[in-house]
Amino acid sequence: MSMLLDQALVEDVARYCPEQFLNYHKCLGAGDVTKCFEEQEKLSTCVKTSVPTFIKILKDCDSHLKAYENCLRANQNSRSECFDKLQAMRKCSANAIDIAKSEEKAKDTKK
Repeated sequence: MSMLLDQALVEDVARYCPEQFLNYHKCLGAGDVTKCFEEQEKLSTCVKTSVPTFIKILKDCDSHLKAYENCLRANQNSRSECFDKLQAMRKCSANAIDIAKSEEKAKDTKK
């Protein structure tokens, strides 16, 4: 499930934020990731405002995201303690992507 989820998100990011996505990856490819902060910020802003699947995940899975983040903070030396929260977050995210894709298809059909 996680590879399909990751692939779906990457495809949508590339689709809705192509310039920012390409610029960030070009910077990473140059070899010094410490110089990519500006490109990373632009990509992050675009993703949070323009990628429907990501927006849907943030909306629908907020409690799972927060639970996972809190678990990671509380278990910095034993992150495996958070595996169940990661799985719950990924399941919620996959469901949100399915819903977002269905909503997107419905909009395209009405056009």
